[in-house]
Amino acid sequence: MSRKKLEHYYELKKFPHVFEMPLEQVTWAERLGNKKPITLELACGGGEYTTGLAELYQDRNFIGI
Repeated sequence: MSRKKLEHYYELKKFPHVFEMPLEQVTWAERLGNKKPITLELACGGGEYTTGLAELYQDRNFIGI
C-alpha cells in the first residue's frame, strides 16, 4: 500500500459523516440510532452526491462506500 493511500485514509477520518464499523457485533440501527430504511450507494467517491441525497430524503439512512 502506498504512503499516499494511507494519508487519504487518515484524511477521511476527519469528516463527521465517515465512520468505521467497530469489530464487535452491532446492528445498523444501533450504530445509526434509528430504524430508518438504508440506501446503499456504491462507488460514491467523496460522498457529495450521497450527502446531498441524505439532505433531500431525511426519512432514510444513506451509506456510501
